[in-house]
Amino acid sequence: FETLRSSLTLTAFSFSIVINEGLSAVEHMSKSVTNTQVLADLKIMDAASYEVSQAVKFGADIVTILGVSEDASIKSAIEEAHNNGKELLVDMIAVQNLEQRAAELDKMGADYIAVHTGYDLQA
Repeated sequence: FETLRSSLTLTAFSFSIVINEGLSAVEHMSKSVTNTQVLADLKIMDAASYEVSQAVKFGADIVTILGVSEDASIKSAIEEAHNNGKELLVDMIAVQNLEQRAAELDKMGADYIAVHTGYDLQA
């Protein structure tokens, strides 16, 4: 574990882990592993500022929001993340016009835009 711990650059907590274990899992990892960014894949859709603030409080460096969310939600998530020195990743699952939405998100100030094909579509 010590060798692995020193070589990690990003630790991602999937939505399922957060659902099953809560944000305390994010907190545990952020305190256990140094020199790595912790991504909390919350798939935020609404109440974005609050959700981001909670993820940050528990040690997340990067938080995810869905690209199909309302612009107001995405803007408030970006603002909350940036006000805390953190980053926001926009998950493009279910977005119909990827190119157009990506351009809009870039203008809003999203740090990362991730194209995501859902598990159910892959089955």
